[in-house]
Amino acid sequence: MLYAGYDYGGLTAAVAGWGQLSEFSSTSLSLRHATLPVWTEKECAAVPEIEKTGYTPNMMCAGLLEGGVDSCQGDSGGPLMLYDNNEKLTVAGIVSWGIGCGAPNLPGVYTKVDKYLGWIMRNTKDSCHCTN
Repeated sequence: MLYAGYDYGGLTAAVAGWGQLSEFSSTSLSLRHATLPVWTEKECAAVPEIEKTGYTPNMMCAGLLEGGVDSCQGDSGGPLMLYDNNEKLTVAGIVSWGIGCGAPNLPGVYTKVDKYLGWIMRNTKDSCHCTN
């Protein structure tokens, strides 16, 4: 479950996509996934390269400090998912942008889904919603 305004820092997330396997490679022929730690809002905003690009509270970061694993070009629009208490995945972020792919100390940046829940509910109110 998503909670508006919650800082997901310290949680583990899964990202999936068909994007590039590294900054200068071709896109993947199969769906790939990776497990990444979510950074706190404070940690993310403190990265100079991210801060100067216009980081906002509608964004979140995930990635390994040492680099090597990340979302990359071609993954944009894909899910960043968190496990809930019942081991179900919830989409908490949307792959948005990054500086390179998998560089040390440069996490990927994701759009926070909880910031748009009102808009999502208003625009899908005529749709069938799963409850479990």
